[in-house]
Amino acid sequence: MNGFRYETKIAKSPSDVYAALTTKPGIQGWWTPDCDVPSQIDDLLKVRFGEMFHTYKVESLLPYEEVCWNCVEHFHNMPGLTKFDEWVGTRLSFRLKAIEEGTQLLFEHEGLTEQLECYPHCSERWPFFLGVSLKEYVEIGTGRPYIDQEPAEFDT
Repeated sequence: MNGFRYETKIAKSPSDVYAALTTKPGIQGWWTPDCDVPSQIDDLLKVRFGEMFHTYKVESLLPYEEVCWNCVEHFHNMPGLTKFDEWVGTRLSFRLKAIEEGTQLLFEHEGLTEQLECYPHCSERWPFFLGVSLKEYVEIGTGRPYIDQEPAEFDT
């Protein structure tokens, strides 16, 4: 399946990055404070952004190596969009690799392609949330999650 890919280096261990991707304080610290974060495969992860929300089935939790979620419910009501559930059936994978500088993160959003209405918005937001917010959260303890509006520091 085709999709969006993003890669970044984080100057902390894979265990630190893994915790940011798999715990409630982690998700709250870099993505959104309004979330339900499970701890087991086949459980549901729910993240909310005001009226918008995503629900993912947890597919893989390989400690310090990989986290995979399959989108099972999605409501994305942004101005200009007519399709609010385009992410249903897409898959998010976060692969972690220990490197000398810390961790190499390879993110893939399988199914997020240029044919989707939301692609221009989403392909800009993933680099912000992963390359800025997640990176800062893991490295310095403070990220830039969504809080009732787009992050103030994000330039569109």
